[in-house]
Formats: sequence, C-alpha cells, structure tokens
Amino acid sequence: MITLDDSHDESRAKMPCGHVISKQSMTTWLRDRIKARKYQIYCPGRDRQNKMCPTVWDWSLCRKVGVLTQQEIEEFETALDHNYTKEFLGGQDCPHCKALIIKPESLGNRVKCSFCKKADFCWKCLCPWRGSGSVCGNEVCAGKKDSNYLLKTCPTKTIDHIEGVPIYRACPKCESLISHKEACRHMTC
Repeated sequence: MITLDDSHDESRAKMPCGHVISKQSMTTWLRDRIKARKYQIYCPGRDRQNKMCPTVWDWSLCRKVGVLTQQEIEEFETALDHNYTKEFLGGQDCPHCKALIIKPESLGNRVKCSFCKKADFCWKCLCPWRGSGSVCGNEVCAGKKDSNYLLKTCPTKTIDHIEGVPIYRACPKCESLISHKEACRHMTC
C-alpha cells in the first residue's frame, strides 16, 4: 500500500502493478513528479526486496484516480508536456520569462529569448551573458573547465575486457559529472 499522509477513511484505487493509492496521495505524487521535472509517472511503491516498482502508470488512469479538477488536469498536462519536450529536445527555460527555448545545435552558448526579448543568457549556466565573444564571463561556467581537467585526469578501470574506461563521465546534455560504479560501461544521467 502506498501512503503519502493518507487518511485511513479515504478510498483507494488498485493500480495495474498491484499497488494501492488514495486519491490525495495520487494528486500529491503527480505534483511531486512535475516538481522533479519528470514526464513519466512511475509507481512510487516498493516490492518485497524494497526495490522501486518499475511500472509506469498511464496518465489517463492517474487523472481519474487523483480526482483532479479541470484546472489541475490542464496544469498537469501542460507541465508533463513541457518536461517531455525539455528532455527530448534538449530545451531550457528562459531564466527571465520561463518560456521553453529550443536552441539549434549550430548556435553557440549565447542565447537571446525570442519570447520576452529581455533575456540574454548563457545556455550552459543560465546566468545573464556578461562576457564577450564565445565566453559568457560567469564564474559558474568557469567551473566547467575544472570538470574537463577532472575528466582528463580521473582514474580508469577495465569493463567488459575494455581497458582505460574513465570512472567519471560528463552527461552530453547537462554536462553533470557522473561516476561509474558497476555493470556495463553505458551510463545514464
């Protein structure tokens, strides 16, 4: 049973994976997924080995279980679409007006928002553009150089009979550093 501060008197729904959730918990879980910038609604339940349930719940079922108002349905659908677009098209929110911006790969890191016309910012650090040329001039972005040094000098290991695999990798989308611990050499941010 999934409880996120449920009342014991509240009715619950049995989901396709077998876990049970109340309407209030469903609404809370949907808000949490949106706040976490997710677009898939995974079951928050755990199995007997305390592993997360791998089941993705269908939006139409979640909408019914959550007993959402029309305003909440529109809010959640817009946010889920936004999160999906942002992840798959590599978009960023304008730091000034929060509009979703998709930048062509061919452009540099300096971006001017075409919606509000006010924001002139760095695509990598989302700070106002302070530099000249192709360098934004923000200290936050200067830290990217430090991560490049770490990637070049980090220890390596052997995976699947392949020697020299670095233990750190940089996510190609957000450039966050990821540490490899076990399993295959492919990594997901």
